Amino acid sequence: MRIIRFAFLYLIFSSAAASAQYLEYIKVDQTSENKAVYPWNEVYGRVSYAVEFSVVPDDAKRSLESFLKSVVSKSFGNEDGNYVLTLILENGVREVSKRAVVSFTWSEKRFLFFTTSSDISSNISFKGRLTDHFPINSNNNHLQVRLELQKTENAAVNTDTYNDFSDQVGLLSFKALVPAVNVAQSLEVPLGIMAKALNSSRKAELATDVSMSFIDDGSDDPNKVVYSIRGPRGGGDLYNNGIYITVSFDVDPSLVGVFEAEKFKNLNLDLILRNALVGASGAGIPFEEAISGKEYEGIRGYLSSLDQRKRPDGVPSSYVCRELWDTLLGFFSNRDAPVIYAAYLKKYGYWLDASGARSGCIDAFKQSFEGLSVDTTSIPISQ
Repeated sequence: MRIIRFAFLYLIFSSAAASAQYLEYIKVDQTSENKAVYPWNEVYGRVSYAVEFSVVPDDAKRSLESFLKSVVSKSFGNEDGNYVLTLILENGVREVSKRAVVSFTWSEKRFLFFTTSSDISSNISFKGRLTDHFPINSNNNHLQVRLELQKTENAAVNTDTYNDFSDQVGLLSFKALVPAVNVAQSLEVPLGIMAKALNSSRKAELATDVSMSFIDDGSDDPNKVVYSIRGPRGGGDLYNNGIYITVSFDVDPSLVGVFEAEKFKNLNLDLILRNALVGASGAGIPFEEAISGKEYEGIRGYLSSLDQRKRPDGVPSSYVCRELWDTLLGFFSNRDAPVIYAAYLKKYGYWLDASGARSGCIDAFKQSFEGLSVDTTSIPISQ
């Protein structure tokens, strides 16, 4: 398993902490144009980033190197070692995600990885996602973004490896965005080791937190932030910016189907369940793996019985349907949950088909189905 093979990286990180400081070589521009307007739980949040050289590439590289040298000098006293410039995403005091933007080695006051254009490119992550796939509500509409430099003690870690590593532990922190998510016991230990590895470097904060938001709820929080990073020149002047790091807060209408004009288009219920994943796209797990907690014992038992092609003992079909509907609403948007529910009905309808099943499993949710243009005629429930 990919999760296990990265666990050894725990050994390369140190647990010491560097004092945070703000560097004057970062300019932050914020915009809040075209911010989405939706009811809560209608759409999913997506946080992405992009890195660009801001001027002539050679000048930009020199400026970026100059900036990083200044950071290492001010925050770490020119200590030899391996460093990673990271973007951090938080929900209040809880870290949600982090991504490596630049990785480099500092040795005897020299940069390694920055001697040629191919070297610098291989150690910059030019674009990616911090997180996505969580229904936006009042508890996760506003998240905080900051820049941080981390020093690793014993081995260099390129940005691809670091970000792959970060993806794997994403499910542990995803609970900060979707509280209903559970992590299976078999994953807790390896993921926990990996999480400690990501969080135990010496750190220096480079820019103060910026609060951002997805949906316009009347606040002034931006939905796009641009960090302009520039390196100092002798005499206190500034070079042209070395790189721009743009962080964008966007929304996605659905995980499972094409959604246009407030309705789904050309839905195929046979294909929906394969897209019903919980967690950020880099490390999503199937819905049924995310309901591992004790509070979901009932619905797990019902689905297990249906997988064995038999109706759950001792409960009416309408009760099973209501339990499934309510559970799905804890993980997916108000748009996707009814569609995923309908896909389950099509899969298991033959074994749910009993007296009162159509009334309790289909007719009770007729308004939602019609509002989303979900065709229920193929569901094999008639009674």
